[in-house]
Amino acid sequence: PPVPETAVEGLEAVREQAAAVGVVISALSGTWNMAHPNLAYRATMRGRFEWVLQAAQILGAPIVTLCTGSRDAGNMWAHHGQNTSAAAWADMADELSHALDRAAPYGLRLGIEPEPANVICDAAAARRILDQLQAPHLGIVLDAANLIAPEQAANQQAILDHALDLLGGNLLLAHAKDHDAFGDRKSTRLNSS
Repeated sequence: PPVPETAVEGLEAVREQAAAVGVVISALSGTWNMAHPNLAYRATMRGRFEWVLQAAQILGAPIVTLCTGSRDAGNMWAHHGQNTSAAAWADMADELSHALDRAAPYGLRLGIEPEPANVICDAAAARRILDQLQAPHLGIVLDAANLIAPEQAANQQAILDHALDLLGGNLLLAHAKDHDAFGDRKSTRLNSS
């Protein structure tokens, strides 16, 4: 279904106000739990994703960002022991394929962000899904702090070099953020293109 007219008017107003002050809307988040264990949940979220795509087009945002989710049904940011299972990967890949099919007619690119507690948890998993799906409008949102646990700080250059070797040609956006002394993350999103 189309975005309700009142929402269209609001989105158009945001686009116009952003343009008036020189703000570029580089991306819109479309994240849902693509690895959720319940198929009915995933089907519901697919329908809502259509509105996100329409909103991105109205806003003039060329990229919709996604995280791949967790088998944890209550919190897509929580680690779950089944996140590395073949079933979780298959469900996530199916959802991502659907999202790519839906985004193509809008001329939008999708950017997936590796998250430590998600199915796509690191640069190697991101490379794997890019190679599997072979979609020209799929890229990566690189968040270095998600790739480097606080205890790996001494190896951060090697970890980032490896991630850039694997994903550099597919980067759409990058985060600039760091860990504090407690491992909490704070971020600012930067457009890398």
